[in-house]
Amino acid sequence: MSALKNRRTAALIMAAMMVLALPLGAGASGRRMFNKVEAAFEQNVAGDLMARVGAASALNVVAWRYLSADDPQLQKLAEAASTASDAETLQEAAQADRALEEAFLAVYLALDEDNMSEKDAGYRSGLYAEFLSAAQKIAHDSYNDTARAYNKNLNAFPGRVFFPLLGYDPAPVWE
Repeated sequence: MSALKNRRTAALIMAAMMVLALPLGAGASGRRMFNKVEAAFEQNVAGDLMARVGAASALNVVAWRYLSADDPQLQKLAEAASTASDAETLQEAAQADRALEEAFLAVYLALDEDNMSEKDAGYRSGLYAEFLSAAQKIAHDSYNDTARAYNKNLNAFPGRVFFPLLGYDPAPVWE
């Protein structure tokens, strides 16, 4: 008890508490910010991503009529749609969406509109428009502003020092 009455000891204890407060405060702040990013994703982006998965799956059904059943592009599109549906983290979802877009475009371009029925050609065009529309909704969503603000805090002090140590990664931004 007498050690607490000593000014030097009290100053050391105060300094230690201040040093410990930084990572604890940064951790709590980082968790709150990341929770906002996840909530914005679930409220806004997740549904549009599933719309893209739906359009990709529908395109795959149409493509089976015109392309070989063992066409690797069809397999890749089916796998990309499944991966996007099963993504558990923001990073997984962003990576799966990029793969889905690449696979969708490959199948879309592989389908020769001239060799398709008029109905299927129109359906193909409609699915493409739906796929692109969902991408535009994601790109202009408030999620991106939330993710950018979170990423900005990751790169500022004390986040730049403590967030990586606490396991916080940058949030993906859909452009």
